[in-house]
Amino acid sequence: MLICGTVVAQDCPETPLYISTEQQAQAFLSAYPDCTVLKGLNIINSDIKDLSFLHKIERIEGSFLVTQNRHLKSLMGLNQVKVIEGFSRIQNNDSLENISVFDSLQSFRGEFFYISYNPGVATFEGWNNLDSIHGIFSVFGMQGLKTVSGFQSLSWVKEDLLFHQNDSLETITGFDNLTMLNNSLRVYENKRLHNISF
Repeated sequence: MLICGTVVAQDCPETPLYISTEQQAQAFLSAYPDCTVLKGLNIINSDIKDLSFLHKIERIEGSFLVTQNRHLKSLMGLNQVKVIEGFSRIQNNDSLENISVFDSLQSFRGEFFYISYNPGVATFEGWNNLDSIHGIFSVFGMQGLKTVSGFQSLSWVKEDLLFHQNDSLETITGFDNLTMLNNSLRVYENKRLHNISF
């Protein structure tokens, strides 16, 4: 039986969001135009070219995965995210050029945040409102990365802070307010690194 009537948009999905096509992205935006909180966000092996459909998201309560997306050039659309609570990966995105969109992010509360193997990213800056990282934060295998800066508010990392195996990395600056690191700071196997300040 077909029931016709007005479709009422719900606030947000009750389960983690999985996106692999532009059609799914537009369907999410149509169904949840005012959504600000996601149970999780997974964009994996997709044909997505941009994340503008996520422009109102302020909180991700579960895992945050952006991996193996061939056409994605920027993470713009996530610039309103203030809190990420689950484990996170931004990995193996061949066309990705810009990850410097997290200036609203205040706290990362997941087990780990791995940023790796995005060969088109040359600069990693911003993230200036991030004040605490409750897990491991690791940047590795970023072959085109030359500079890391920003992180002006970061004061506490509960686990490890790592920069390793970034062959083009020359400069790491901006961690001036980092006062508490419960485990370790490890910077190694960055062949061209010559300017570093913490």
